[in-house]
Amino acid sequence: MPNADYHVEIEQLLSLVRQLKPHHVNFDEKLIMNKERYVFNHLRAPVYYIHMFENQFFTMCIFVLKNGTRMPLHDHPHMTGILKVLYGNLTIKSYSNIRDPEYNAADELPLEIRSHLRKDQVIKKVKFDGEKHLNEKDCCYLTEKTGNFHTLSAMDGPAAFLDILAPPYSESLGRNCSYYKELLKSDESEMVYLSETSSREYWCETAPYLGINLIDES
Repeated sequence: MPNADYHVEIEQLLSLVRQLKPHHVNFDEKLIMNKERYVFNHLRAPVYYIHMFENQFFTMCIFVLKNGTRMPLHDHPHMTGILKVLYGNLTIKSYSNIRDPEYNAADELPLEIRSHLRKDQVIKKVKFDGEKHLNEKDCCYLTEKTGNFHTLSAMDGPAAFLDILAPPYSESLGRNCSYYKELLKSDESEMVYLSETSSREYWCETAPYLGINLIDES
């Protein structure tokens, strides 16, 4: 359980992150000049990815969503994250894990649904936290248990956000990024069952980071 000092330090960090502007990371505005709505094709990625820094403790990057695109519903197992909008407007739908990240909730589903699943199908039982609209003043904080599943959509034009995750994704350490879709909603509660899926229409084009060099002094 995090102590009081941890919460104070997180609030201090969030206060600093909220002050970030595009010029602080020398954001390349050419990436958001095209305001036309994105139409899916196999030649142009819907999202730009800008790698900034990574070590064993955390990773930092920028995602740029083209107009009308979204980042599919995905998870952050055993991770804490901070998201800061740098440009434009985003909609975020969040879900909180109510089970251990390794738990498969497939056996909780009704038989008529379970009978159509693969034997190895991964099902997560989560609580729907709601939908929020974010602008350049906003910052989101997710923990291992709250808001750890989310999907993001660009609203009314392209949008860019800074993404900080601690620790980083690591397949060898069991921190994979998995994608999901809603499978079953409860009519009487906020509980939702998510089914792991592929995301064939989502991929990123890499863009260079033009800001100051970030040095690992750990």
